[in-house]
Parts: sequence; structure tokens; C-alpha cells
Amino acid sequence: MYKKILFTTLAVIIILTGISGIVGYIWQQEVEPNISYDGRLKLPTIPDHLNNTRLDGIPPLPNIPEPAVLNNYAGTIIELAADKLVLSTNRGNKTVRFNASTIFEKIFIPRFPSLPPLPGEPAKPKIEIPDSEIISLQDLQSGQDAAVFSSDNISGQNEFTADKISLVIKLAN
Repeated sequence: MYKKILFTTLAVIIILTGISGIVGYIWQQEVEPNISYDGRLKLPTIPDHLNNTRLDGIPPLPNIPEPAVLNNYAGTIIELAADKLVLSTNRGNKTVRFNASTIFEKIFIPRFPSLPPLPGEPAKPKIEIPDSEIISLQDLQSGQDAAVFSSDNISGQNEFTADKISLVIKLAN
């Protein structure tokens, strides 16, 4: 009796394997292959809504409206004159005027925010961040990162007078 069950089970397995092999072969013949004759992969077409991505593969940021009240901008100094500077921000270029009451300072920030350690890992030593320093206009140069502050609402303005201009120094961590 044991031999009869074993032979029946073995026969069923062989028959099912053969049937699945035949079905797989037929199905493979009906499906269009993904490899062209010259050996290169056929790439799928890119949908239209994804066609406007940047070259590095990251889609462009959505157009977020500027807040109704805004008192500061951060960016890179692209032009420097005797009474103004032009700052390249994520909202376009801003002409920042300054006068005798404008404060110039140098501030230090870590290049990357520090994350808390994972459970069981030792805490990383904290970076010593120096205090801000008062500087002069001569310390600013084109290509440096800066933040400008105004007590007035500068939202949507392309030209304004700053109360404080901070040269941003990023510390390695």
C-alpha cells in the first residue's frame, strides 16, 4: 500500500511539472521579449507628467507660495557694491540695500544637523560652535553664503533695506 501511494504521488508530481513546463513555454512564446535583437533593453516610455524632471533624477520642487509675512532671506552673494549686495535665493535674486545702521556679523552653523545616537551607540561629541562676531562690509565677498534680516515685511519685494546681514560659515562635523 505504501509503495502504491509513493508511486502515485511521484507520477502526479511528474505530470504537473510537465504540464507547467508546457504552459510556461507556450506563454513565453506569446509574450513580447524585453530584449531587442541588438542586445539592448527596450526602455519603457516616460509618462508626460514625469518628463520635466531635472537631470539628476529629482523632480522639481512644487511652486510653494511665499508667506504673507517674511523678514529674512538666505542665499549666496552674487554681487557686492558700496551700498548694496545682490543675494541669490530660492525665490530669485534680491537686491539688499544697507546703511550706517545695518549690522554686519559672522555666524557659525554646523554643516549637517546632528542626529541623536541610535540606542546602544555612544553619543557623538558635540561640535563647539563659536559665538557670532561683528564684522565689516570688507569681510563680505561674492560667492559667500549670507542671511539678511529686516524688521519690515519683505515678502515679495525684490529690493529692500536690511537691518542685519549675516555671513554664514558652515562648520564641518
